Amino acid sequence: MSEQLPVEVNRAAQLPVAPQLMPTAMAIPLEDRIRHAGAALRRRWIYFAVIFVTILGAVVLYTLLSTKQYTADATVLVNSRILNITPKDDAVIPDSSAEDRAVNSEIQVLQSNEVVRRAVQALKAGPLPQVEQVMTGMPPTPPTPAAVLNAVKGHTRVTRPGNTNVLNVSVTAPDPVVAASLANELAQQYILSKSDVRLTAARSADAGLRRELDVLRGRVENAEQAVAAYRRQNGLLSVEGVTLTERDQSLFRQQQATAEMTLAEERARFGTARSQLSHGSAGDDVGEALNSPVVNSLRSQRAVASANLAQLNARYQPEHPSVVKARQEVADIDSAIRAEIARVVSNLKARVDVASQRANVASGILGGARGALASNADAAVRLNELERRADALRTNYAGMLARQTALASQSVVADIDARMLSNALVPTRPSAPNKALNLVLGSMLAFVLAGGAVALLQLFDQRMISSRDVETQIGLPHLVNMPTVASIATRTDRRMPPADYVVDRPMSLLAESMRSLLLSIERNASDDGPRIVGIASARPGEGKTTLSVCLARVAAISGRRVLLIDGDIRRPQVATMLGLTPKVGLIDVLSGEWPLKDAVMQDERSGAWILPTIAKPFQHAQINSEEALRSLMSRLVEFFDLVIIDTAPSMMAVESRLLMSHVEQTIMAMRWKHSRISMVRNAIQRLASIGVRPVGIVSTQVDMKAVAAYAIDDVDHEYRRWEGFYG
Repeated sequence: MSEQLPVEVNRAAQLPVAPQLMPTAMAIPLEDRIRHAGAALRRRWIYFAVIFVTILGAVVLYTLLSTKQYTADATVLVNSRILNITPKDDAVIPDSSAEDRAVNSEIQVLQSNEVVRRAVQALKAGPLPQVEQVMTGMPPTPPTPAAVLNAVKGHTRVTRPGNTNVLNVSVTAPDPVVAASLANELAQQYILSKSDVRLTAARSADAGLRRELDVLRGRVENAEQAVAAYRRQNGLLSVEGVTLTERDQSLFRQQQATAEMTLAEERARFGTARSQLSHGSAGDDVGEALNSPVVNSLRSQRAVASANLAQLNARYQPEHPSVVKARQEVADIDSAIRAEIARVVSNLKARVDVASQRANVASGILGGARGALASNADAAVRLNELERRADALRTNYAGMLARQTALASQSVVADIDARMLSNALVPTRPSAPNKALNLVLGSMLAFVLAGGAVALLQLFDQRMISSRDVETQIGLPHLVNMPTVASIATRTDRRMPPADYVVDRPMSLLAESMRSLLLSIERNASDDGPRIVGIASARPGEGKTTLSVCLARVAAISGRRVLLIDGDIRRPQVATMLGLTPKVGLIDVLSGEWPLKDAVMQDERSGAWILPTIAKPFQHAQINSEEALRSLMSRLVEFFDLVIIDTAPSMMAVESRLLMSHVEQTIMAMRWKHSRISMVRNAIQRLASIGVRPVGIVSTQVDMKAVAAYAIDDVDHEYRRWEGFYG
């Protein structure tokens, strides 16, 4: 359109969509979230029920058709060990480990391919030749070894209760006997494998120790031979840990001391004797003389001779021969005594000389021994090093011998690595499928999926079901809900057309909604003069015409002079809905072919006036004439209090937007639960392009029972509390 907008356009209507009505980001209380979730479920309960029943039925069908499975449990007590050939406690086979990872390693060993393969082979060769077919699901062809291993491992579960050393072996199979036998056989094969590992470790350790002992034995022998050879070469032979040189030196030192003591004694005796003799002693008092038996014998003889001489002197004269003879005899004895004393003294001197020579010889020998010992001291340093090396090798050799002995004993009497704690019993009841559990889980799954489907439908739903949805999604005030007759009427009135229902049931909720809409229109008017209201919609089938007719009838019955213009020149329905048969219509009036008074018709039931439209071919000038529309509107406001224009859908017809440019208030009709948000927004934007902004939205064809059930944010959600006020 190239024409300028008419002066009758309300400038206030050119304002953009009110931003204050758009939703603000705020936290939704948990109670409201729950209420909205419940409302969504009530709204889409059919979808929810279908999905829930379908999924639950599939779970039940799967449970009923599933092959029964039996689970047997065997328990094994393990003594987890780690291989350590040289631990602190001299253990040479796997020793106990306090770490949890050791027990976890035993779980992996029990589930290993080797243990599973041996168990299957043992059962296949024994009481259960069909074990492979049972575990693989009875395939038509013999299963491969890999398939058997995978099947058995997939149906075997090994667990550890708490932090104990007990392993629980669970096997699930279609045959209860196979399940129990396989659980027991897996445990037995695991125990045998542990025994084999222990024996293999012992043999391997023994072989290694033997090789080490052979090498170490040779090294010990070589070290000992080196020590012996070095001793021989350096004269370091020893007896009871003392070298011969050290022993000889000790002996020589003792001999030297003895010789020096003897020399001192002899010198003392000789010196005493010489001293006595030098002082006039006849030698009778010399100690050696006193101890000499010869001197003592001579002294005894002299005593006898002296006694005889004394007797003779007493009897005879001194010159008497007997006296002379006796005196001579005493003199001879004295001479013999002196000679013997002289010999004793000479003997003392000779003994001193001998003792001196002996002491000199002992000192010389000791000096030589000391020189040899000093020479051996240097050689002893190297000898000590050789001996330490030999001692270390002997210690290692002795330790290796002890470990070999311990290995031989531990491999026989060591604690067993694992033992059967309890055998698996043949189960009498199937462990799967668990009907009760499947039913519970299926119900939970069905509920979650059905709820998720409802949530997705709710998330992507572009339709509005409550007045709050309208205001938050569109940004325009929600004026009223226009209920369907079927949702509010009694059984006998449910088929009554809405246009008749508002007349025949003035106390109905439908009539009340029209009165409320009329009040909103009058309150939104800029003055007390005539009001021109346009009823628009985004697309056909939104209930726009029904809304226009009902509003016109209620306004007319309420005492207003009302004119209802059928502005849909392509699909006029107002006259048909009111049972009128027009001969002249809006296009004829605009073209000037017929006067206005010949075109308007009155509704007998309400008194409202109708300017119908006849569906017939038209020219552009007939509908796009700004002058004709301005002239028509100026004449209408002179005769009527309220002019209602039922326009064509604004998304499709240009003339509807042209008509809207001549109205004071535009009301957008939106079919409840059918109109999409995007469609309504686009229609509002189309109107905004010509400076028209709707004053609000009316939800048409509203199922009030559904609103009461799940449209919890709607203004009429609790309308049933007021049903007694409506007819």
